[in-house]
Amino acid sequence: MKRLTLYMDEAVVKNAKRIAKQSEMSLSAVVGEYFRVAVKSKNVEFLKGIPPLVMSMIGILTDDGKTYKEIRAEYYRHLEDKHNKQIMAEIRGGKR
Repeated sequence: MKRLTLYMDEAVVKNAKRIAKQSEMSLSAVVGEYFRVAVKSKNVEFLKGIPPLVMSMIGILTDDGKTYKEIRAEYYRHLEDKHNKQIMAEIRGGKR
């Protein structure tokens, strides 16, 4: 690995550290992943700024201090519950 020094606005660094902690990743891993995705996308606009679609999503999720693994587990439980309800509704309706 190669060492890299970046200079960023203090608020950006603070938010990046928070994201890294919630994702249970190092700050270096978060920054590295960002650039891996940017390079894979082969989309120069990705590096110039945040795409409008992503900008429209800012604020949708709340920051309640949960880790990525906790959020993922909750989401899987939600999907399991949702699909179980759909299956039961189909059974009751005679669709199965």
